[in-house]
Order: sequence, then structure tokens, then C-alpha cells
Amino acid sequence: MTIRKGAKIFTGLKDIVDPVHTALVVWDVQNMLVDSSFNQETFLINTKRLIDKARSHQIPIIYTKITPLPREYESPFRTYMMMKRVGVDDPDKLPQFMVPGAPEAEIHKDIFPQDGDIVLDKHTPSIFIGTH
Repeated sequence: MTIRKGAKIFTGLKDIVDPVHTALVVWDVQNMLVDSSFNQETFLINTKRLIDKARSHQIPIIYTKITPLPREYESPFRTYMMMKRVGVDDPDKLPQFMVPGAPEAEIHKDIFPQDGDIVLDKHTPSIFIGTH
């Protein structure tokens, strides 16, 4: 680690993943996405192994979930782009996606959050753009 102008710059792997300032982000492991994965079994085994290892080192676990806004709160441009992507001419014809509370929108049971884990709802597929 080096310090430049007061900022810590972690240069070695041991410093980078130090549990003091590290978290594991488990990104969008919702049933609809996991169940459609070509390597679902391997993915679940490896993800569970990674989560268990992080927990054993007291590394915080942060889950993300795609939780779309109700259509009336969605931006007109995003609605238009979704209509183009799906090939419909009316917003009412858009398929519902990741409806909160629906089974396909829930985090997969094999890697479900435990007490103390953080679940972050986000309104776009990106965790970095458009997520508060």
C-alpha cells in the first residue's frame, strides 16, 4: 500500500481484499436469471463456496436485485427503448419483468441472504448507473 496526497492506494492482493475494507457483491442472482443460465449448477456451487468463504472472514455480503419501477414512474425514453427492444408498439404490451414479490424476482434459495447481509434493490440492470 502506498499513500499519495492522503489517499490509500492498495497495490497488493492481500491489501486489496483485506476484510477491513472489502465487501462481496452478489449481483442479481434472482431465480429468473440463475434458472436460465447454461451453467446453473456450477454457478450455484461456486457462488455458494465464495459466499461461505467471505462469511468465514467476516466480509460483508451485499446482494443486488433488479427491482423495476412501476411503469408510470419509468422514464419515457426507457419505455420507448424497451418497446423497440421487445418489438411492440404499445407500452401496455411490454412484458412484466422481475415484478417485486414474484418467484422469478427472488434471490435463488441456494444462495439466499442471511441475517446481516445487505439486499440492495436497484431499478436498472446496472449496479453502477442509476442506482442510488
